[in-house]
Amino acid sequence: MEALAAESGDKALVSNIVASLSEDRVVCAGLSDEQLATRDHWIDVAARLGQPEAQLAYFSVATEKFDTPEKVVANIEEIARIKTQALIYLTSAAEKGNRTAIFNLANHYHDGTLARRDPVKAYAYMRLLQQRGGVDSATKYLDLWRRDMTTEQVMSAEAIAADANKRRGAR
Repeated sequence: MEALAAESGDKALVSNIVASLSEDRVVCAGLSDEQLATRDHWIDVAARLGQPEAQLAYFSVATEKFDTPEKVVANIEEIARIKTQALIYLTSAAEKGNRTAIFNLANHYHDGTLARRDPVKAYAYMRLLQQRGGVDSATKYLDLWRRDMTTEQVMSAEAIAADANKRRGAR
């Protein structure tokens, strides 16, 4: 995660990720190997309870056991279930205003990793992130993604982002 953030050149994103990883390392330092082996269960429990950090970590923790192409192929239904659940958790964290979740959703919709590729949703989430501030690279992504979109798609994405901002402000 640190390397990916560093590649983006976004200092705020790098700072947020490094701080989060540092906190995770401190929390996990005293855990036994047996406790660490059950962390996917506890991440899932915390994510179901609405804890945003667990919702963000769910996909990477739940899929780390599928570390070879053979394991991926042999467990394709389980991976599909995990992807569906990860999308639900990320959406929940994003609705709570978690900027990392919003950023991740934008990229997942752009790349098609957790759900079918959807440039309108990708743009809408990245626009929402830009409107809420805190991630310098959002403008760069929007400029880049806009090149491959129709005017109607951009307008639709802008409307989705504006609506999400209104709903957030109404709470």
